[in-house]
Amino acid sequence: KETETPWVLLQGLAMSVSIACRLSSGVLVLVFGLWLAFTDFRRSIKVALVAIGGYLPWAMIHYYWFGSPFGPQLGLSGANYWTANPWPSFLGLLVSPSHGMFVYQPWVFVTVVLTLVSSRARGELKSLGQGPAGWVATVLLAFLAQLVLLSFWTQWHGGYSWGSRLMAPVLPLLGLLSVPVLGYVWRTTKGFGLALG
Repeated sequence: KETETPWVLLQGLAMSVSIACRLSSGVLVLVFGLWLAFTDFRRSIKVALVAIGGYLPWAMIHYYWFGSPFGPQLGLSGANYWTANPWPSFLGLLVSPSHGMFVYQPWVFVTVVLTLVSSRARGELKSLGQGPAGWVATVLLAFLAQLVLLSFWTQWHGGYSWGSRLMAPVLPLLGLLSVPVLGYVWRTTKGFGLALG
């Protein structure tokens, strides 16, 4: 347990900065916090305290400049920014030519398709079970939570920009899940050619 303190500090500060930089990352922080509470309750309390302490300077700065501890992003969360029909936003987040995650991160698409159609690729995913208990489900839940939240938000595109900007917080997590499947692709002749192509 002597090496726990640096990790608690890192996790707590990462959570606070995530929310300070992008309010929608609160969904990921919530999912991670719940997973941590189920796996190690005492540690989750420590991480939460560090996260709150780490967010306080941001809250003061935001309150000073914008009149809210959550900054200017709260202005984009009023009732007129939400929709009852999430499907256009959902499809835009995944396949839009200017913002789609499958367009700008095709490795996510390859991982999803191979996992669905190839039993050997699914077998590669079993190696993920060697990590901390429940982490695969936590990553998938975080991804789905972010996708659902943004699908109901009319500003899903992230403004005048390109790429899957608002899905960026979940991409490193999806990258971890993709490693075994893409490793399988790399080891096959056709997959190797596809990766180089």
